[in-house]
Amino acid sequence: MLIDVCSYSQSLKRLWADTFGDNEDYINLFFDCGYTPSECFAEISDGEVISVLYLLKGYIKYGNMTFEGRYLYAAATRKKYRGKGFMGKLICEAKEYVVRNNISFISLVPANEGLYGYYARFGFSPIMKNFVSVKDDIGLDSDGCPLDAKAFINLRNHLPEPYFSFHEKEWIYALSCLEYADYSIIRNTEDSCYILNDVDNEILEYVSSEKNFTKNTEIFLNRIKDGAVIVSPYDLSSFCPCTERKFGMLYIADGKMKECINDAVYMNIALD
Repeated sequence: MLIDVCSYSQSLKRLWADTFGDNEDYINLFFDCGYTPSECFAEISDGEVISVLYLLKGYIKYGNMTFEGRYLYAAATRKKYRGKGFMGKLICEAKEYVVRNNISFISLVPANEGLYGYYARFGFSPIMKNFVSVKDDIGLDSDGCPLDAKAFINLRNHLPEPYFSFHEKEWIYALSCLEYADYSIIRNTEDSCYILNDVDNEILEYVSSEKNFTKNTEIFLNRIKDGAVIVSPYDLSSFCPCTERKFGMLYIADGKMKECINDAVYMNIALD
């Protein structure tokens, strides 16, 4: 059933900690720092949450169309209740909810390879793909500087279509998680940037507008030392797809969207 998060916040936090092992400060990013999810489906037993999933707002752009959707997040069931069908019940309720409210899709990123088969039973298809991601030590020049959240979100809206993106409040939460994990958004040019881990000096993601993609990528490549390792199926010299690799799953509830979305939907950053 759909529940009020504030009424069950302590129970939800306990379930999160027990399932994912995160500490209190990290968990509070989701519940207490200006972001409270409004769509939370949970199973309750004796006043305690025993199974839960959250739906976060997002969209997929395709041509001149924007499809509103949800990102299924932080699905968890208490250990002694697993295997009893509680999570399947919540997923079905979430699917019914999006249909009833004219929401076009639900996307998700399974926590491990084995869960792809589980979600496939509920109609999810593995057509979400990883986009340009590079991981290696870098050489920053003196012009490298942090980028604010609004500018970063605007840059990501230039990704090739179709792609998935969070809504603004969800992005603020996602960026808070990155900051907590010592990542910064570094400006490459006026319309390109990358996400840098300030501790181990690794790049999580590179983003460029389509208009100046070639020039921006040349500048970005000049910042990277020899021996960069690609963690998505892309060629470092051109950032063109080499092979396809599944990165998440999509359930389409809208007939018009089914007609439009035939190829991969790209998604770099996942709240998995």
